[in-house]
Amino acid sequence: MKVLITKMDHLGRGITKVNDKICFVNKALPEDELEIKIIKEKSKYLEGEIIKVIKPSPLRITSKCPYFNDCGGCQYLNLTYDSELKIKENIFREILAKYGSVDDNIIKKMVSINEDFYRNKVTFQVENKKLGFYKYNSKELVSVDECLLLNKEINKLIKPLQELVKKENISQIIINVSNDLKLKMVQIKGEVTDYTEILKLVDVLIINDKVISDKSSITTTLLNNEFILGKETFFQVNKKISERLYLQVVDYIKKLSSKRVLDLYCGVGSISSSIAPYVEKVIGIEVSKEAIKNAKKSKELNHIDNIDFIAARVEDSLNVLSNDIDTVIVDPPRSGLLKKVVNELLDKEVPNIIYVSCNPITLARDLKLLSEKYIIKEVIPFNMFLHTYHCESIVVLERK
Repeated sequence: MKVLITKMDHLGRGITKVNDKICFVNKALPEDELEIKIIKEKSKYLEGEIIKVIKPSPLRITSKCPYFNDCGGCQYLNLTYDSELKIKENIFREILAKYGSVDDNIIKKMVSINEDFYRNKVTFQVENKKLGFYKYNSKELVSVDECLLLNKEINKLIKPLQELVKKENISQIIINVSNDLKLKMVQIKGEVTDYTEILKLVDVLIINDKVISDKSSITTTLLNNEFILGKETFFQVNKKISERLYLQVVDYIKKLSSKRVLDLYCGVGSISSSIAPYVEKVIGIEVSKEAIKNAKKSKELNHIDNIDFIAARVEDSLNVLSNDIDTVIVDPPRSGLLKKVVNELLDKEVPNIIYVSCNPITLARDLKLLSEKYIIKEVIPFNMFLHTYHCESIVVLERK
């Protein structure tokens, strides 16, 4: 059937209507005239697949990535950078208005840098002795030789890893590279009988959670602080945008004259360490024991003595939310804040909340709940994940 794409959704899909039912089309752009076929039918929506571009959108360009049409990793490589930025920012604004009742006037322009090869981490899937990424909405693998999102040191490892997966029974490979591109950590899931060659190329090698190399972690830098990354460590994947985001958090901390800060979902303490010079005390809470162990080591590396790190579930640890805490920073996973955490924040009279989010849908939901007792002062989106539908953001909330 022939359709006209009218807009895009928050997952980077084109939207049209077929028989009065909304239809999502992967890799489709606003104003595309397409021939599509329906590949999935649900009670409330359809999913379509492009058969032919009849009349391309004026926004459409030829992707510089040879895998784009098949690979599910990127959504916006068939757009110019400026078009991507405009569409992502508009979608972000629409989500916060629709689900969070956020005033559009307090949302600032999206922070972005036009740069490829920015990611310091990747997860490769392995199928049938080939390494790559899954197709959109599929477990079918697209084998790749290079990825425009990954930094040069990760891309250098692809060829030797491809040779390794041909010989071994491997299902997944995770690579972390330090922000200065000097240190590399590779984690492999599967059966590996000969890892001699790959061990020569990396600083840390972990196979099925067993450390094979002499070292079990690497160090990376952000805003002049050093952080230790282990096998389970979460760390922002885009150095330049991460620094912009953390500097913005620091700026808010200064403007709020924060003294005693609670940093929830603190990971290895990257935000805690960034704000430590500007406050009297920081308490960081994170469920991962390994992350907290590395956060404490990082604190020593950076000669910081005003942070206490606690390994615990956030929802079980809010007894530390005492009257002397003037600012709470939350940086939850994509699922957002648990209702119990939201309720505790509403019950305690904390003057300020700084919410760092990687998912505008759950952010909007949480802001709607928090707005019962908090005023949303400012929102800034960050294009942390260029060429994909993902984005990061910061929100500042003030107690009514």
